[in-house]
Amino acid sequence: MKYEQVSLATPHGFAFKLTCYWKTQLKEDADPRQWPIILIFPGSGFVQMTEREAEPIALAFSAQGYQTVVVDYNLLDRGPIYPNAIDVGLTALQYAQDQGPKHYGDAHKIILMGFSAGAHVAALTNAFGKDESYLQEHGFGSESLTSALQVLGYPVIDLAAGFPATRDEAVKISPNERYWATQKLVTAATPPTFIWNTCADAVVPPYNSLLYGQLWLSMVLTTRFILSRMANTGYV
Repeated sequence: MKYEQVSLATPHGFAFKLTCYWKTQLKEDADPRQWPIILIFPGSGFVQMTEREAEPIALAFSAQGYQTVVVDYNLLDRGPIYPNAIDVGLTALQYAQDQGPKHYGDAHKIILMGFSAGAHVAALTNAFGKDESYLQEHGFGSESLTSALQVLGYPVIDLAAGFPATRDEAVKISPNERYWATQKLVTAATPPTFIWNTCADAVVPPYNSLLYGQLWLSMVLTTRFILSRMANTGYV
């Protein structure tokens, strides 16, 4: 495995880092395989990145045949989360498309995987990755920029749905309410989605997942939704 930390900047110059875990090929067998790429957005509460949803997740999926990249998106100590975090996600997606094949990653099989607050960032990344006006305004050109799939674990879906606890906190995360409700941005072009949560989650209310899942079902889109009875946020 090749471990690599990469410093990048969005088109508007906002700096961030990626941590890459590139599987190495079996050289003696002239291994021709290309591996799907997972971009991992750990949970954070928008305050502190959760370690258990970063490297442990990356290594677990690497062992199952994926190239994995942890996205160190911005937190509240750098000001409002949005729209910078969306641009970070889109820039990370571009990087995976461009650089992944050099490490035997399949640029056509990229998955965004987000946990808790990181799931909010991942979902918005895909939502605005198909918004031509947003892409042009933020320096990404006009071509759609989305993943093949998205995986959302105990996700924050709507900033007005129980996390954060108050409107004032939500305004700090995003003064612009355009970035609050990811379920309202679901369209037929949204990538197929796997969502899971638990009824016992005392941090991110499971209602968030239901908001997203109900809209997917009403639009007859490809999704799988799991709501378990036990455990809490961070039970991966």
